Amino acid sequence: MRFFRRLARSPSLACVACPEPDLPLDEDDLPEPLPPLPEPPPSLPPPSSPPPSSPPPSSPPPSSPPPSSPPPSSPPPSLPPPPSLPPPPSLPPPSSPPPEPESPPPLPLSAKAGVANRLAAGETATRPDSRNSTAPRRRMRGFEKEFVMTLCLSCSDLSAC
Repeated sequence: MRFFRRLARSPSLACVACPEPDLPLDEDDLPEPLPPLPEPPPSLPPPSSPPPSSPPPSSPPPSSPPPSSPPPSSPPPSLPPPPSLPPPPSLPPPSSPPPEPESPPPLPLSAKAGVANRLAAGETATRPDSRNSTAPRRRMRGFEKEFVMTLCLSCSDLSAC
């Protein structure tokens, strides 16, 4: 709980749209200095010289043939001509006019649309059946409310947060 209060007081969490610079942190909020990195051991050889046991990379091993050239003894395979396809059968003329397609379902309204807009679009005022209306909604705890409310206290434009 103390963590959220300290986090809420931190000026670095102010709204991104605020033009105010960050204020200095308290001494309690400063991170601890990191220990210095250890130096690498000097026993490693310099990276510019290759190890003497490996062969030079420019010459390929003599036992394997180059993969890009095909063997000269086999002729390239010839492809048989593709079989000719029969023409598609012609469709008989329709005896009755085709049924008119149904109109597409209306696009779902965004979550920010008002209740009046949703009711005008034909939605009911009750919750859809897919939601479990009997489950209690989780309430925010006090320190969570405090944390959310103090995030943008230095901001006058809360819609930008």
